[in-house]
Amino acid sequence: MFSSSPQVLEITAVLEAGICEKRPALGGLIQALEAGISEGIIKPCDVELTAQVLWSSMFGLLSRLIIEQNISPEHMDKLMNRQIDILLKGLRP
Repeated sequence: MFSSSPQVLEITAVLEAGICEKRPALGGLIQALEAGISEGIIKPCDVELTAQVLWSSMFGLLSRLIIEQNISPEHMDKLMNRQIDILLKGLRP
């Protein structure tokens, strides 16, 4: 995930426009965002762009948690829950 090799990026890239068609996980996130928009719990947005940013934000935190192995499970939970809370509040209408 931290390689800029073209061969690695072919299977790991998530930020280029249209990438969600190639990445099922991002496609699932897009479907969840679209459902939230339809239900009125998420404000209308560019769902692909939003999925890319949400995924990248969580990946950054998870990467740090892997690297910084001295974090207690309780603090990890707090960090992840706070990250999710911040991200989701920005999506509310």
